Amino acid sequence: MRISLFGVGELGHALLSGWLAAGVPSADIRGVERDDRAAAQIEATLDVRMVSALEAAEDADTVVLAVPAEAVPDLLTAIGARLDPDCLVLSLAAGVPIALMERYLPERTPVVRAMPNTAVSAREGMCVLSSGPDADEEHVLRAEQLLRPVGEVIRVPEDQQDVAAALSGSGPAYFYEIFDHMIRAGMRLGVTEEAAGLMVVQAAQGAVAMLQGTRRSPAHLREAVATPGGTTQAALAVLREHGVGTAVESAVRAGALRSAEVGDELWASARLSRG
Repeated sequence: MRISLFGVGELGHALLSGWLAAGVPSADIRGVERDDRAAAQIEATLDVRMVSALEAAEDADTVVLAVPAEAVPDLLTAIGARLDPDCLVLSLAAGVPIALMERYLPERTPVVRAMPNTAVSAREGMCVLSSGPDADEEHVLRAEQLLRPVGEVIRVPEDQQDVAAALSGSGPAYFYEIFDHMIRAGMRLGVTEEAAGLMVVQAAQGAVAMLQGTRRSPAHLREAVATPGGTTQAALAVLREHGVGTAVESAVRAGALRSAEVGDELWASARLSRG
């Protein structure tokens, strides 16, 4: 496999580390990074050759885009003509529709769109992917192979990608927000920050382990903890009184809408640039 990775920021670095740990030879990978200092560090620490965008496009059988959404059209315009006809384009840029990417690529280029989250840095990420009309099963399996070293992978139709962005892509931030408030509450009640953090994080890890181990629904497990008249029931009553459930659902809806807006903005920009 000849992989060219465009963008070696936090996401790109996590992918490189995951691939190398999974046994992909560094000689099979080329990287592109505009920050010269970051590029030099990658070459020195991971032994991955950093090249220009045009050189990376030549002879690649897989191109991975780990760049901001707004950079995708110009990048694909620059490298599209250099790609082999069957080169897989795997985009990790949030909100960029497959049809928009296809406008900048040679006809029938296989495209797979994926939505990762920041937990890929801990190799516990969630990557939600969708395939374009010219990506066959071999292309999708190749994309999955590249994403599995950094977390779980699932397939969804592309019209569910905006929801995936809100649930999975943004999901870690929702938990960080909740963790932060729980830790602060513990500190106000006299617990040290270190102790509160340990309790909250372990509670979260235990909850995840229960969900995965028992295969029971969150609602079922929640009610199993909330014994009548107990502390959990009292706490849940306050959460419900303040509409936490409604707030969470509204947050997910807002994230999905914003993801859709990003795609609309990119489409509008593409139309303007082409007159």
